[in-house]
Amino acid sequence: MKTMEKHLEKLLDEKRRQSATDRSKLEARKADWLSRISKLYDQIEEWLQPLVEKKHIDPPSRQRYEIREQLLGTYPSEKLTIRFYNGKIIELLPQGLHIAGANGRIDMDMGGYLVTILGREDGSGWDFIEALGGRPIGGVAVRGRYLPSSRPGQELLPFTRENFEGLLAKFVEGF
Repeated sequence: MKTMEKHLEKLLDEKRRQSATDRSKLEARKADWLSRISKLYDQIEEWLQPLVEKKHIDPPSRQRYEIREQLLGTYPSEKLTIRFYNGKIIELLPQGLHIAGANGRIDMDMGGYLVTILGREDGSGWDFIEALGGRPIGGVAVRGRYLPSSRPGQELLPFTRENFEGLLAKFVEGF
């Protein structure tokens, strides 16, 4: 075998191994992302349990939902639907893992009012920001943090039970 052919073969072997390793890392990140979505939904379902018991809402339901991303392609996930006694619904819709300055994004559609939920880069939890005028939030990453195109009064807040209940109260006030 000629020297050039050996070099090319060695290079191709190396690239194939690297590609397999990169794919394995992407699959591991995707699995972690899907697990974090499921855990967030578990937490929300727990927070909503008192409202279910009092028949203010139906038990939240999960349905298959496909995500499309450039790096990961199309893959199955779940959306979470919260249905109130009057038929009004809130849907949590995963948008993707690869988001500038965040570790995943889920949009919470509250009947035309949009809340963007962003995974913290270290995987320690979630933050959110409310859209103005029901439009999706745009933004950029600065120093490793997602900074939405902001207007006065907009800020990134931790996605806690208290803040989630505040979002639900805003939704209910609009009935």
